[in-house]
Amino acid sequence: MEAKKATIENWPKETGLQKLQKWLTLLIALFALIAAITAVYISRETLIASHRPYVRANSMAVEKNGKRVQDANTIIILCMNTPAQITKAEYSYITIKKDDNGTHCRNSIYRYTLPAGFLVYPSMEEQTTFTLRSLFEKELVGLWDNPKTELLRKVRIDYKELSSKREYYFEAEWEYDREANQWRPGPMFGN
Repeated sequence: MEAKKATIENWPKETGLQKLQKWLTLLIALFALIAAITAVYISRETLIASHRPYVRANSMAVEKNGKRVQDANTIIILCMNTPAQITKAEYSYITIKKDDNGTHCRNSIYRYTLPAGFLVYPSMEEQTTFTLRSLFEKELVGLWDNPKTELLRKVRIDYKELSSKREYYFEAEWEYDREANQWRPGPMFGN
């Protein structure tokens, strides 16, 4: 068998409209690819934000004689969305003494770090609380009524998701209001 060669002499040339159609198709495909990648990124970020745990601390209120009164020694740990593992929780109480000259002296009177590794779960019926009453009440007895001393409570909670290694934190500060006998919330931070 002998090989034969064929030559096409009248190959059709591309017109301007055909070139435009080809490049327009490629351009539309490129824009669709960029839109799809952007949608995947936004969906992923939304999924992470909506399925991650949110942990925060708050003051605890109790009913006494028909009135809501804050329990100054108890802190509630609230968890939302999904369970979280507390990797570190530190509670500190700080006094700020004002002398007659107007200078302030900060003094940490009590600091307690919870053991790491305990779990908190999101629940409407149940809350995780931590009471420091027996641990530090002796140190605070003389400070509650001293008008020259301000009392601050600081809380920092480091926590992580159970299903991944992503870590988060919550940090807050409360100032004790003697007149109302309760903790007034101050700045709160977290990620």
